[in-house]
Amino acid sequence: DKPEKVNQLLAEIQDSIATINTMQPEHEDLPRLIAKTQENWVSVAAVTSQISDLELIQQDVLCVVALIDVIPELVFNAIKHGKATAIEISIKLKDQRIVELTVKDNGVHELIDLGSGLGTKIMNESAISWKRERVSGYTVTSAEFAYSLEASLPS
Repeated sequence: DKPEKVNQLLAEIQDSIATINTMQPEHEDLPRLIAKTQENWVSVAAVTSQISDLELIQQDVLCVVALIDVIPELVFNAIKHGKATAIEISIKLKDQRIVELTVKDNGVHELIDLGSGLGTKIMNESAISWKRERVSGYTVTSAEFAYSLEASLPS
C-alpha cells in the first residue's frame, strides 16, 4: 500500500513539475495553459473550460499571469484533496475592471476549509477576492482578478 501511495505522489509531483516547466508567462496564453492542464490530468479527471472575451482578457498581461499561477493549483487541489474526476474552468470579463474565474468540481470535499496551504497563499496573493463553497453537490471556487485595458507592463 505504501509503495503505491509513494508512486502516486511521485506521479503527481512530476505532473506538477511538468506544468511549471512548460510555463513561460511572457509567451503563455490561457488556452495553451488550459490545454496543458487538461493533458497533464487526462488519465485522472476531465477538465473542461469556457473562456469569454479571451482577446480582451489577454491584453492584460498581469491578469493573465495571475490566472496562469492560479488555475493549475486549483485543478491540482480539486483532484488531490477532493478526488475530483470532473473540473469545469470558466473565465469571463465581469466588467471593465474585473476578470472572474470559476472552478467547479465534483470532488467530495467534506470540509471545504480555505486552509493554509500553497493554493490559499497563491489565491490570497493573486486575487482581489475569492471564496470556495459547496453548491448542489459541487465544490465551486470563484475569484476576481484586477483587469485593465491600459498597458499593464511597461514596454
